[in-house]
Amino acid sequence: MANMHKHPLRGIRGIEDRLWEDLDTYAKAAGSDRSNITRQLWEWFVDRPGAELPERPTAGAVLRQVTEGRPNVRRVLEQAVNGDLPERPVSSEETST
Repeated sequence: MANMHKHPLRGIRGIEDRLWEDLDTYAKAAGSDRSNITRQLWEWFVDRPGAELPERPTAGAVLRQVTEGRPNVRRVLEQAVNGDLPERPVSSEETST
């Protein structure tokens, strides 16, 4: 069948939408995906031989992932991180795109 996956689908309940979205963002920033990160965590938790915790992405990698395609937002966030905030509030026009 065309839409059959190699592995069975496993559902996880009780995960807030924000946590699900954050996991997706961080996994992508680490060059991975939610399924792979979850599998690595489970293998580490049950002490599978050779299992290691997945490496967390750097703050810079997460920032790049969050602001992908939004250079004005990236610029403002980088200024905030560096303590170089503008004297005036930034308008929504400056942060759009």
